[in-house]
Amino acid sequence: MKCASLLGEGTSERNLQRIREVVAAFPEVTRPGQMFSMHLGPDQILLAMHIDFKDELTAGELERIIPLIKERIRRELPEVQQIFLEAKQGAN
Repeated sequence: MKCASLLGEGTSERNLQRIREVVAAFPEVTRPGQMFSMHLGPDQILLAMHIDFKDELTAGELERIIPLIKERIRRELPEVQQIFLEAKQGAN
């Protein structure tokens, strides 16, 4: 872990790009949206993110897919421990 990762500082652009790639790989996602990240400790990152989903998805389908997205993000970047995703439908 780099010493430059100060409390309150956002994560690296490389990590943000990897998160975008992970989220975009889900066929239910039309587009990864705006992200906010913050270091809570040396090996702990908080992530808040908007995700645009396909319009035809039901609430039940969103309830199923969102935990899978969180799990995949944590698998790829274990330091991202707190994840808050806001589901949006349509590209408005």
